[in-house]
Amino acid sequence: MQNLYKDNLIQVGLSEKEALVYEALISSPKATVGQLLHKLPGIKRPNLYALLEALKGKRLVLELSEHGKKAFQAESPQKLVEFTEKREQEYKQSKINLENALPSLLSQFNLASGKPNVRFFEGLEGAKKVMWDSLTSRTEIYSYVDSAAVEEHFRELNNLYVKERFKKGIKKKFIALDSPNVRDLARSSDPALTEIRVLDAALYPFAAVMQIYDNRVSYQTVEKDQMIGVLIEDPRIYKMQKTLFEHSWANATDVMPPPPREAPSVDPSVQIQDR
Repeated sequence: MQNLYKDNLIQVGLSEKEALVYEALISSPKATVGQLLHKLPGIKRPNLYALLEALKGKRLVLELSEHGKKAFQAESPQKLVEFTEKREQEYKQSKINLENALPSLLSQFNLASGKPNVRFFEGLEGAKKVMWDSLTSRTEIYSYVDSAAVEEHFRELNNLYVKERFKKGIKKKFIALDSPNVRDLARSSDPALTEIRVLDAALYPFAAVMQIYDNRVSYQTVEKDQMIGVLIEDPRIYKMQKTLFEHSWANATDVMPPPPREAPSVDPSVQIQDR
């Protein structure tokens, strides 16, 4: 038997033996297992049954009953197009799944080898990936924020981020450049989830965002025409930046309102006499 289309069938995703069986079937209206074994002497009976089941699963072969015997018929070659399209969809989904898993795989690989895991991102979509990575944090997030730049360029994105952070109950401390808006935000924030301190914008200017959490440090520029994000995973770099932040936090200006003092309890049985 000539195998005119075997290579084409293999290219669309069939194994070599599946291609041989399918090609044998399209050359005849239908065939029994015995007839197929005669056409395909290199394939044993148990293996042929397995190949036919695989082709049925791919919807390329039909099983029929003829005079009490099993017979098999190839589906239209048009089904190969549908099979290929399905494989393409599965490939795209597999690629998406791999891209989602890749950061964790790289992280484990690099941590095991002692190398920092460094990733770069660009544009608004890249900024979102950098920001959303911190939503996986199992620890409190420390952050330096140029609030004015974030408000100007990332307002909608930041609002979504804050909602997700609150939903997940992730606590955050951040140091921002001092401004009336930042002070208002500090006073209206829930201290259980957000604490804010400020630096003098004239003395300590910066125009970026840094986040420190879970052995990771991320940087994000917030200029409209040049949005660059960098995400570094390394316990040594994380520990150093965490220590520096805690030092900065201790020296930054606290603009949060002090907690209300409880009125001292007075024992009514004790009377103070004016002498």
